[in-house]
Amino acid sequence: MDALIYFIIIFLVLSVFLNIIAYAWPFLLIMFIVYEIWKYFKLKKIRKQYEEAQSQYSSQYQSQSSSRNDNPDIIDVEYKVVDEEKTGDDN
Repeated sequence: MDALIYFIIIFLVLSVFLNIIAYAWPFLLIMFIVYEIWKYFKLKKIRKQYEEAQSQYSSQYQSQSSSRNDNPDIIDVEYKVVDEEKTGDDN
């Protein structure tokens, strides 16, 4: 007898959830589509800001490097790291 009551309760709960899902799925689908469109434009805006910042940085760096080359007081030096070889006298 208890199994029959549990069976009826399970079917009542499932019927309520299935009715909710049957009426709610178009709304959920529309919300998902709106969210994806909003996310696309948000990422597009962020990507545009990043590209603008990157171009400003590169143009600023190029202007600084060109001003360095124009200044005769600044000497451009390349550094090279050299490992010292061990000789027999070090032991």
